Amino acid sequence: MEGRDAAKSRDLILDAAEGLFATRGYRGTSIAAVCKVSGLPTGSVYWHFGNKAGVALAVMQRGARAFFARMPRAADLEGGPAERLCQFFEAAAKAIAANSAFFRLEPAFQLESHEEEAIRMVLREVTDYTVREIVSVVEPAARDSGVPDPAGLAIELADLTMVLTRGSLLQGDIEGAERAMRRVHHLILLSIADAAEGARRAG
Repeated sequence: MEGRDAAKSRDLILDAAEGLFATRGYRGTSIAAVCKVSGLPTGSVYWHFGNKAGVALAVMQRGARAFFARMPRAADLEGGPAERLCQFFEAAAKAIAANSAFFRLEPAFQLESHEEEAIRMVLREVTDYTVREIVSVVEPAARDSGVPDPAGLAIELADLTMVLTRGSLLQGDIEGAERAMRRVHHLILLSIADAAEGARRAG
């Protein structure tokens, strides 16, 4: 299996697996089901991915790449800290909508695939990268507003962003997750203003 045919069969398998994982979960999806939906023989799945964990890993990696490709790097955003913060969360809401299949999978894999170290590593990488990027836009806005510990507040708010977004995704509500991102943005602004006001009163 070479070239274009190999790439096509690989994508067919990943598309089928992505849909099955999203509806049946990791444990509820079998190689046989992936083969049936993709229309490809069992040997193709094993040749490309080795086993079910390999399929799941490739699905997650593909979804993560597509998501991050749509997300601007914080360093590339323009304007002042508050403007960059707004741009980041607007882009995040759009990226979630554009990669809804990936975001339906992520909570399920968090809950169901703990025995697969490679999948856990991808999930950690996605989480760590996202938290770092959130911190990189929240911290300057907090510092610019006079928050005494902008780094600490940024980490706290990044963790809160992940919790609230995943809560919406666990319900399978992608539109709700988009709304959650926008509401988290407003919550972050209020939290920064509150921390800055508390510092002014204390000083």
